[in-house]
Amino acid sequence: MRAFRPTTTIIFVGLLFCLVFLPVTAKAEEAVTCSMSSDYTALTLSAPASEEDAGEAVFTVDDGSSVLSWPATRTYDGLWMTTEKLPDELFDTELQIHLTAGSQMIAAASVCIPRLDVGTTPLPGLAVHLNDGLLTLRPQEAGALPYFFLPSGTDLSALVFSFDDTVSDVTICPGPGGTPQPLADGSAVDLTVVPDGFTACDALFLTFSFMQDGSQNSYTVGLMCSANLHAVFFTSDDPDEKGRLYIDGSEDHSAKANGTFDLYDSALSRLYSGAKTQIKGRGNTTWIPDKKPYQIKLDKKADLLDPVGGSQKAKKWILLANYYDPTLLHNAVAFDLAYTSGLTATPQGYFVDFYYDGEYRGNYYLC
Repeated sequence: MRAFRPTTTIIFVGLLFCLVFLPVTAKAEEAVTCSMSSDYTALTLSAPASEEDAGEAVFTVDDGSSVLSWPATRTYDGLWMTTEKLPDELFDTELQIHLTAGSQMIAAASVCIPRLDVGTTPLPGLAVHLNDGLLTLRPQEAGALPYFFLPSGTDLSALVFSFDDTVSDVTICPGPGGTPQPLADGSAVDLTVVPDGFTACDALFLTFSFMQDGSQNSYTVGLMCSANLHAVFFTSDDPDEKGRLYIDGSEDHSAKANGTFDLYDSALSRLYSGAKTQIKGRGNTTWIPDKKPYQIKLDKKADLLDPVGGSQKAKKWILLANYYDPTLLHNAVAFDLAYTSGLTATPQGYFVDFYYDGEYRGNYYLC
């Protein structure tokens, strides 16, 4: 009988160790993805889930002095995920994040989330200009912060800002965590460069620092850009007397206003422009919320579904707000089902971003 050699034992134990422990080590090397909400208050954590994950999963957030435990939910697309409000004391602190399922660690990350410097003094006259100045947007309040809501196709590598001449020494800092750079009135800024250590966020926050009346001030504005949607811009001829508030204040929809109607595709190329367009409200219960539906009347028939070569021309077009539908899909699905069933008189349309006098009003269904 051949003697049992120690080297054979060592090799056997080594192979057994690899078979048992290597899968665990590989899973532990998965990274937890961290991202902040658009208002920079909530932290979303996610990591890949597998069929082998046993039991309930938990994210732990350790700042060195205390540990938070956040239950994780398995999503339909194979992720463990949770979103929780981040306590104020955890900003600007090195956080150790782990995801465990049962007794097994699945993923980990180390991250420091910089605090957002929220300025309180608006930069006078601040505006952003798109398409060589054809479109001008100003910050608008949404929750506790002002935002620029930009249409799909915006060139973030050359975004042009302007402001009043009553201020001086203006700088812009993308971040938090970015490097301030001088900003001249009417100059373009490249916002595609992500600062080192920047935590992913649904919005890019821009902090403007400036001098006014001998005082140093700062103003933080969030920037969000749409994707893969057409955009509709209605600009009132008389925004002061017959702007959106004038139309929205008419319960019986008798108020009407004239203006310019512009339709842009998802690359921000203009598809249609009507200089003599009329707008008024429409709807009954749908007219109650702040996000209201409208009727657009063009000066002559046009096919807004296919402005270049379409044959379904009409003067009257509808902008449905879909306020009571959190999915925004009910009307579109019903219309598509009816049309494909052979009801050829069914309205057709598509989703757009709607801007009224330069203010973003949300996602609408143009039909």
